[in-house]
Amino acid sequence: MSGKYHLTVAEGVRKERADKLLVNEFPSFSRADLHRAFEAGLVIADGAKLKKNARLSEGMEIAFSMPEVRPSEIKAVDI
Repeated sequence: MSGKYHLTVAEGVRKERADKLLVNEFPSFSRADLHRAFEAGLVIADGAKLKKNARLSEGMEIAFSMPEVRPSEIKAVDI
């Protein structure tokens, strides 16, 4: 899945980890998928890059995109 995703942190949310919140809000992505997005610097909150352990509070604006995943190319080698 590619594209840009947006989320406004819901009312009542206080100090929830960014990775945990995104996994719950976007169940179509695995935790590993989202961790790759964090590692690539593609998760932004209120204009700043987020770390996966950042604590989020209600009203924060989150935007992210997923890094492109290319299949690996394994070639046989004569031995």
